[in-house]
Amino acid sequence: MTSVRKEVAISTGTTGLRLASLNLWGTAACRGPHQEIFFPPTVTETRRAKRRREARAKEICATCPIIENCLSIALQRNEQHGIWGGLTEKERRVLAASSN
Repeated sequence: MTSVRKEVAISTGTTGLRLASLNLWGTAACRGPHQEIFFPPTVTETRRAKRRREARAKEICATCPIIENCLSIALQRNEQHGIWGGLTEKERRVLAASSN
C-alpha cells in the first residue's frame, strides 16, 4: 500500500508557513469531540468556568505529540483566541513579547 503525504500551506502573512503533512495534524491530541474546550464559548463564561475549561485543554495539550508545532504556528499566525500549544492567548502574548 502506498502512503500519500499532502503538503499544507497555511497563510501567515508574508512569512508563509508549511506544515510537514496532514498526517502530523492527524495526531494532534485536540482532535475529536472535545475541541470546543480549546476556544471560549460564544456566551459569557464565569472566571471559574474559564479556568476549568483552560486547565482541561492544557491537560490535553500536555499529552500532544505536536505541542511545539502547534505553539509555533499560533505564534507565527498571532492567534488571538483559544488554547494553542498549551498556552492561552494571554500567555502567548507574554511569550511573544519576551522573545522580542
